[in-house]
Amino acid sequence: MVDERGRERIPLGDVQCTRLSDRKLGWVGSLVSHRRIPAYLTSCAGRVVSMPPRLKSSSNEGHYMTTTAKPLKVGLSLRHTLQANPLALAELARVCDAVGLDSLWLPHHTIIPTDYASRYPYQKDSKLPFPADTLYSDSLTLLSYVAAVTTHVRLGTNVIPLITQHPLALAKQAATVDHLSGGRLELGLGSGWLIEEGTVLGQPTNKRARRLSETIDILRKAWTGQPFTHEGEFWQFPELVCSPAAAQGSDIPIWLGGSSPAVVEIIRTRGSGAILPPGDAGEEILAQLRPLLPADRDIISPVVVSPDSSDDDILRSLESWHRRGVAGVILLSPPDTDIAIPLMRRIGEHVLPRLAR
Repeated sequence: MVDERGRERIPLGDVQCTRLSDRKLGWVGSLVSHRRIPAYLTSCAGRVVSMPPRLKSSSNEGHYMTTTAKPLKVGLSLRHTLQANPLALAELARVCDAVGLDSLWLPHHTIIPTDYASRYPYQKDSKLPFPADTLYSDSLTLLSYVAAVTTHVRLGTNVIPLITQHPLALAKQAATVDHLSGGRLELGLGSGWLIEEGTVLGQPTNKRARRLSETIDILRKAWTGQPFTHEGEFWQFPELVCSPAAAQGSDIPIWLGGSSPAVVEIIRTRGSGAILPPGDAGEEILAQLRPLLPADRDIISPVVVSPDSSDDDILRSLESWHRRGVAGVILLSPPDTDIAIPLMRRIGEHVLPRLAR
């Protein structure tokens, strides 16, 4: 079949490809190799790809994903037990980097009291779903380790409670990771719900949302590496420099956890977007939050993934979250690297190429 200009058109399902001369192949091959064209179109390398107005979801549920929607970003949480063996963790990070995952994320608490009165807002019993002696490495320190064994994948915190941090100390740690990784940091922050944690560390725990907003101001100034002063409600600094400068400068993405009206307003006006909690609580918050945020504020959601799920089931789950307005997912894999590594290989080879990315 030829088009009106006499060029060969090759149907590929709902996608059509137009063959170009060999001297025009380079940029298309580059797009394929950098995953800007999904791998299922690699047979079209060397042709101009014309996409239909809408891509039908593989779920066959009658839903469609528009080509104007932001592509879904897929990351992995390097949670608790995956941190137990540093060598295995490094191998998992390298695999994720190689197969095309977009990001790796680490949770953060400095300490967890064995007894606390604070209410964890995302569990029915108001308690963390794991014991106080659960392995919790320092997220930014461990991300520096992960940065050294990866080259492409972005590196995120999910999330650092600000009641555990002084803004300038946090600015320096974050800028250092960003500098060492070549500009790959994604900083997830929360105002902090575990009041006892902040109290033990000697940090103020009142007016947390307002402190969060002011902290963002300080971080943005500090990351430039240039002299600055600050006169705020909670912190006042004479002229100072915080080095190194972040590789991304003041533009490190800041993702915010929480769903209070005050935090939602900060997400709307100051942040890159929101990070949801896992489970039913996250789904409820998503339904409430998406209509409140402008189009340029994204939402990231944790998604449980099982090695027993088929490739099609995993794909359907990811597409379902994407249709509901989520721009990124953080996979919660099995807690054993021996299972997580082959699962990430499988997702990278058989699921990611089929996503509209």
